[in-house]
Amino acid sequence: MHDERQGFTRGLLIGTLIGGLMGTVLGILYAPRSGEETREEMAARTRKIADQFRDECVKALQKSRASYESRTNQLKEQESGIIRKIERLLKKAGD
Repeated sequence: MHDERQGFTRGLLIGTLIGGLMGTVLGILYAPRSGEETREEMAARTRKIADQFRDECVKALQKSRASYESRTNQLKEQESGIIRKIERLLKKAGD
C-alpha cells in the first residue's frame, strides 16, 4: 500500500509539473503580447508552477513523516507487547 501511495504522489507531482509546462508553452505560442510581456508572463507562470510544485512536495513530505511516525509507534507498541509476553513466559518457566 505504501508503494501505491508513493506511486500516486510521484504521478501527481509529475503530472502537475508537465501540465504546468504544457500550459506555459501553449500560452507562449498563442499569446498576443510583446516579447517583454510574454517573458514577464512566462516568469510569473513559472514561479506559480514552482510554488505549486514546492507545496505539493511539502504536503507529500508531511504525509510521509506522519505515516512513518504512526508506523513507528505501532511497532513500539507491538514490541512492548512481545516483551511482556516473553517476560511472562520466562517467569512461568522459572516457577
